[in-house]
Amino acid sequence: MLAEERARRDAELRKKEAEAEAERLRNETAKREREAEIAALPGKLAAAKQALETAQDKLSKVKASKSRYVYREPTPPDDYFDAGGKYIFYTAAQKAARTTALQKDIDRLLAEIPDLEMRIKATKP
Repeated sequence: MLAEERARRDAELRKKEAEAEAERLRNETAKREREAEIAALPGKLAAAKQALETAQDKLSKVKASKSRYVYREPTPPDDYFDAGGKYIFYTAAQKAARTTALQKDIDRLLAEIPDLEMRIKATKP
C-alpha cells in the first residue's frame, strides 16, 4: 500500500514537472519569436518604404502612358516595358484595373508604414 502511494505521488510529481518544463519551453519559444519579430521590424519598414516608392512610380507611369499595342491575351501579372521604355497596356479596362490595383497597394503601404514606425518606437527603451 505504501509503495503504491509513493509510486502514485512520484508519477504525479513527474507529470507536474513535465508540464512545467513544457510551459517553460512554450514561454521561451514565444519570447524568441517576439524578439525575432522586433529585430525584423526595421527591415520590414525599409521594404515597405521601397515598395511604396516603386508602386508610386509605377502608378505615375501607368497614368501617364498611352497604350500603343492591343493584345487579346490577358494582362500579365506585372508591368512590362517595350523597347522605348513605355508601358504596354492591353485595353482601357485592363489599364484601369491596373491603376486601381496599384492605388490599393499604395493605400495599404501608407497605412502599414506608420504602424511599423510606431511599433519600432514602442520597442525602443
